[in-house]
Amino acid sequence: RGSNRRHGLTLTGIDLEDPNPDKISKARATLVHRAIASFLDEKNASGGSDEKNGIREQEWNFNLVKGDATSLPFPDSSFDAVTCCLALCSVQSQEAVLQEIKRVLKPHGGAFGWVEHVAVERDDGRIFLEIQQKAFDPLQQAIAHNCHLHRDTGRIIREVFGENSIHENDKTGGILVKEERFFVDDMWPVSCQAAGIILTA
Repeated sequence: RGSNRRHGLTLTGIDLEDPNPDKISKARATLVHRAIASFLDEKNASGGSDEKNGIREQEWNFNLVKGDATSLPFPDSSFDAVTCCLALCSVQSQEAVLQEIKRVLKPHGGAFGWVEHVAVERDDGRIFLEIQQKAFDPLQQAIAHNCHLHRDTGRIIREVFGENSIHENDKTGGILVKEERFFVDDMWPVSCQAAGIILTA
């Protein structure tokens, strides 16, 4: 959930476990530090002053709540943006989680951004990795908290949100701003990954 700089910024995380106050405090401090550093880098690159220009720790609100991603404890249209990183691999129903994300996003431009490990596609030219994903998938689910190695996550995201290019005029589907696939070989067997941003209609 976000707002403009004048009114600060609220970040809300959700986890299946009860929130740990120490972890929340450390995460909040890290976020503020990185936000200030990023802002100063932008100012310096554009020839601006080195002042923090009003970015203060008290302008940041960071909350962590316990909840289930298939039934998010928030009203409709609550958030400007939602991010998801290496989580859709482990949920029971990607469709249910994505429908909830879509529900809590504001319409007409609410942003969903993701980084997930995904199934290898034939066009990727990694046939041996695809074989490994399929072979080890049952074991991975058993030992890694339901983590699936061979899910077509990008396709499901596009199906739930609808898909238009940023240049199309169809207002019934989401606008896919960017999607890319890449490999991180050091993260085998989850080395095939995808990232993207899609906006609500």
